[in-house]
Amino acid sequence: ISISLISTYMSHGFHICQTEMQTNQKLSYAGAVKAAYRDLGFSFLFKGASARVGLLLVTNIFNEIFLKPVWGKR
Repeated sequence: ISISLISTYMSHGFHICQTEMQTNQKLSYAGAVKAAYRDLGFSFLFKGASARVGLLLVTNIFNEIFLKPVWGKR
């Protein structure tokens, strides 16, 4: 689970840039980084990542509760 947490935080800036590109399809890769930096400053690299980590943890908990018993029956 620690690898999931680390990779989520490391990829968060790319996720923000992808969202920028989806909302404005005329942006290039560099343009998406500029737009994210203009809107959020340097914090675009980590701002909101805690919400993604929280969702990841909730998903992992539900997988353990509901899916692991089913997978173990095979």
